[in-house]
Amino acid sequence: MASEIGVQTIQHTNGTDAITINSSGHAHIPGHTVQVVRVTSWSQVENTSSSDWNNNQAVTITPKYSDSLIYVAFNLHARLRGTSGTEMRGGWRILRASDSTVIFNSDGTVETMHYHGSNNEFDIPVMISAWDAPASTSSITYRLQGKIHSSNTSGIRTFANTFGGAIYAMEIAQ
Repeated sequence: MASEIGVQTIQHTNGTDAITINSSGHAHIPGHTVQVVRVTSWSQVENTSSSDWNNNQAVTITPKYSDSLIYVAFNLHARLRGTSGTEMRGGWRILRASDSTVIFNSDGTVETMHYHGSNNEFDIPVMISAWDAPASTSSITYRLQGKIHSSNTSGIRTFANTFGGAIYAMEIAQ
């Protein structure tokens, strides 16, 4: 017969709570990674509009705790297309899709892609991350969206998993 100990909290000798056990039996340790969701396959998507953000690559996570932070990281490759010999510029944002909350935005203030040269296409690694505090245990989808920032740019395309990129959503207990 196995032994069992039923507790709700494990305390440090100084009296502070070190670990809390919730009603589902999950240990809640502040500062630790609760779960990681990784996406390694996606479709190629291109935005050809300077007025709209496209619905691009996404990752979905269901937090276990409502007070957790979510760290979202997009690591993939993109291509700017445009007029050879001119400036091509584009930017990105990360959107919490359920309520349209923007958690990272480079909308004209910080261009994350900029090329000026003799080619009409330019490949660039995209490594963008952000923290979110959604205060929810419902499923959350985060989208990376691209937007053209110059008239000489005709498209921003994200590649399928050609270059070994990945998208991550990590829940961190608080």
